[in-house]
Amino acid sequence: MRNVILFFTSIFFSLVIIEFSLRAFGIYSNLANTKLVASDSIYERPKNSYQKQKHPDVNYVITNYYDFDGVKNNTSKTTSKKKKIIAFFGDSFTENVAVDPIFEFSNILKKKIKNYEIVNYGIGGYEIDSIFLRYNKFKDHDIKYIFYLYFPGDENLSKIIKFDENNNFIISKIKINYFYQFIGRLNITYLVIDSFYVFRSLFYSNHSVINVDNYNQILANKIAKSKQQKPQAELEEFFNILKKFQEEAERNKVNFTVLVFPTKGSVEFFNTFIKSKNYKINYIILNEELNNNPKLRFKNDPHWNEYGNLEFAKNINEILIRKKIILDSKLDYVGKKKLIDNFYKLNPK
Repeated sequence: MRNVILFFTSIFFSLVIIEFSLRAFGIYSNLANTKLVASDSIYERPKNSYQKQKHPDVNYVITNYYDFDGVKNNTSKTTSKKKKIIAFFGDSFTENVAVDPIFEFSNILKKKIKNYEIVNYGIGGYEIDSIFLRYNKFKDHDIKYIFYLYFPGDENLSKIIKFDENNNFIISKIKINYFYQFIGRLNITYLVIDSFYVFRSLFYSNHSVINVDNYNQILANKIAKSKQQKPQAELEEFFNILKKFQEEAERNKVNFTVLVFPTKGSVEFFNTFIKSKNYKINYIILNEELNNNPKLRFKNDPHWNEYGNLEFAKNINEILIRKKIILDSKLDYVGKKKLIDNFYKLNPK
């Protein structure tokens, strides 16, 4: 018993020494002096950081950069400084972390569209409530057009948004208790997080190179995520949030359009529900090819591959012309497809 007490006492004093040493050096002082507050949408991509993702089907590692706004970006200009933005919001099918940025739909479109900036605000794992809150976070950006890509499952809500009697939305913030706030005040906490990311980068292809300034937010969001309600399908509430999304965008003089992924169930869901409730929501059904052609998906992952992104970009290009956002911006579909073919030949599994 004495040895056990001695063991734990030694560990305790070792941790105390490490904590005071870290305080003396001030390595994590800014983080330890900041209160833990979770993001409104509970999960965000870390700012000014890189995420590496192993390609599902070939021997290649994708590198995605998230800028100082926490937005996926392969340009030198931070998103908040961009002008005349065509914005895409949605989940992992929008974000496309497993596709090389060269072949991601938004960057394919950028090559041809000169009068607007194309920005991908997508985040994997988001549903309509989180997607709307992501727009709310970036509503001060110079967004002119919004395309929200709906996928089955977006109606699974985590109850992070509520509406009052005047139909104003209220964000249900998850409060972080005193115990976790104490953990967040310890320098050693951030040493552990730092060590985790360093060691993970040494042994795994799928890892992130995180800017240290994000550690406090990452910790807060991890704690909030563990306390979050399990998502549940709420059809009526889904459309209430979707309507609010469109209303807020239009109030900010932004043109809003829903892009419906063309499964039979999704099409019926939108057509039936909108007609039955007489909702005035602007939506477009995407080309059936995007759902029916298995060659547009990874073999080892259900998401769109490079060919899927090219097909989606082609579909978007047609929509932009139809909406007269652009007059004529033909994509070099054949040339881009050859580049993708070559990418797969150069990087076999």
